[in-house]
Amino acid sequence: MRSSPARGATDPLPLRGQRILVCGKGGSGKSTLVALLAKSLAARGYGVVALDGDASNPGGLARLLLEKPAQPRPLIEFFGGREHVECPVDDPSPLTRLGETTPVPEKPIRLEAIPAEYKLAEHGITLLRVGKITRALEGCEGPMSKVTRDLRIAGDAVTLIDVEAGIEHFGRGVEKSIDTVVVVVDPTFESLDIADRIAGLCRQMGVPGLGAVVNRARPHVRDAMAARLRDAGIPLLGAIDRDDALEQAGLEGRALPLAPVAVAVGSIVGALEQAAAARGHRPAGHEEENMPMTLQEALLAALDDEYRARATYRAVLAAFGDVRPFVNVVESEERHVQALGRLCERYGVDIPADPWPSRVSAPESLEAACQGAIEAERENRALYDRLMDAAGGRADVEETFRRLLTASQENHLPAFERALERERRGGVGRGRTDGGHRHRRRHRGGGSACRDPERP
Repeated sequence: MRSSPARGATDPLPLRGQRILVCGKGGSGKSTLVALLAKSLAARGYGVVALDGDASNPGGLARLLLEKPAQPRPLIEFFGGREHVECPVDDPSPLTRLGETTPVPEKPIRLEAIPAEYKLAEHGITLLRVGKITRALEGCEGPMSKVTRDLRIAGDAVTLIDVEAGIEHFGRGVEKSIDTVVVVVDPTFESLDIADRIAGLCRQMGVPGLGAVVNRARPHVRDAMAARLRDAGIPLLGAIDRDDALEQAGLEGRALPLAPVAVAVGSIVGALEQAAAARGHRPAGHEEENMPMTLQEALLAALDDEYRARATYRAVLAAFGDVRPFVNVVESEERHVQALGRLCERYGVDIPADPWPSRVSAPESLEAACQGAIEAERENRALYDRLMDAAGGRADVEETFRRLLTASQENHLPAFERALERERRGGVGRGRTDGGHRHRRRHRGGGSACRDPERP
């Protein structure tokens, strides 16, 4: 059993120990997202296991993650090869280690117990791969799917799973004990159609978490895709724009750089963390999974979200000066923290320390800061939809949650959207030099760019 925080406690690493599967249409960017998520999670202090479960992709994650020409030995050999591991459709019994009868899902494997030739490790990320189709007529990839389905790594590392394109893995039950399915969607009808089907299959299987990442879409197309995903009941975790540096690295066979898209990927990780916190950090398969959130869990999840926003916006101010709307919004976030703190005191919930100041940093530009803020504020709606159910009819809690959500959606979000437009127009009136660099000038006076409903 892995360690977990006490029920109701705020976990600074809410994704620890979870299994996140990334899927979608072929060519949509699944392996790219797994590599970028792994690097972002490791930078936040998570231990990360990247499991290459795509038997058809010859390069796999070794190149995208670590720029390694060599591949780790296939895990299917560690479990005895095809002679010992059968397709889960033909033999649904759980995976076992050679010489053992206890199923692997019941007895997770320590990374140290896996021989060195089966793994590559670097910068807090351990790469494993289930195997590849290497010979004609060797059979289907079903046995590799069983390894993907049942592999459990002991401890707190996040396991990111890259699977083959399409939806066949659902037919083999790979998602049986997955905490979150992330579907990557590119700007094509086929990709959106597959996302719809994946959402339906996740509901059939009772997968606790589901979200989508829009990849390589222009802004107006991205907005249309987001609307389509909302209509399908698929939460949008974030978006990654087309990037020249990523494309060049992919073309040259180099490891993908995180820096050009760090804000966007960090926002996606943040959305995953929020969803995990809102579920109470209960991994799939545990008996508590379907229990509703308690009031304590809801208050702590909301407080953690406000802590993160406050720390992020303070980091922007430290880097760029008192620029609006950040200077206004950070004051609003402070009031939100205080309002939630009063509720915690009223209902006997211990107020945790803020873990975020040491975990966030300012992005490279104000444009990136605005984009990250927009994504974070958009994610708030899904968070508060979940938290509201835990209010249990308590008028003071419901009113506070409503006011915080209103501030986010009707004030902060539009203010950041306007600020992003200004930055994309060249920062007219916002203190740029002729060379296009931001002055660290302070803006004083004038009205608030985003009025908070808590303040008349």
